Amino acid sequence: MHREVEKNLPIRYLVAALFLFVAFQIEAAETIVDRELTVIRGDFKEVHYLVPETTPNSRVKGFFTCKGGFYDDITFYIFTKDQYVRWFSHYPHKSLFKLEKKKEGKFEIPVVAGETYYFVFDNFFSTVSNKQVKIQVKLVSPQEK
Repeated sequence: MHREVEKNLPIRYLVAALFLFVAFQIEAAETIVDRELTVIRGDFKEVHYLVPETTPNSRVKGFFTCKGGFYDDITFYIFTKDQYVRWFSHYPHKSLFKLEKKKEGKFEIPVVAGETYYFVFDNFFSTVSNKQVKIQVKLVSPQEK
């Protein structure tokens, strides 16, 4: 029985090393936004981030939660810089991601190195209630899960 344990020992070490490698890769994502915001009634707040040139083929992923008002809801967008300018100027626009009147949300999108991304919380629909929003965003490189 002692020899069976010795035979399986290298396999156990390999499995443990593989597990640690995968766990480290998942945790290696860089937190780029971790904020709490107040979005006043009839207004919006944005947080932006410039993706470094040194991180090609990356993606951003994250989540937000909202509290305040009757339904605890807010509209959330992700824009590139050009899309944000069009939205802000009230021109026809597209967004990379949109959740309308949600209490919380998760997102994950590919990003381009050197581009600025805008995470926008839109409370224009609320004429009475301010909203408290928490957002966390991570930049994940290609080798990370």
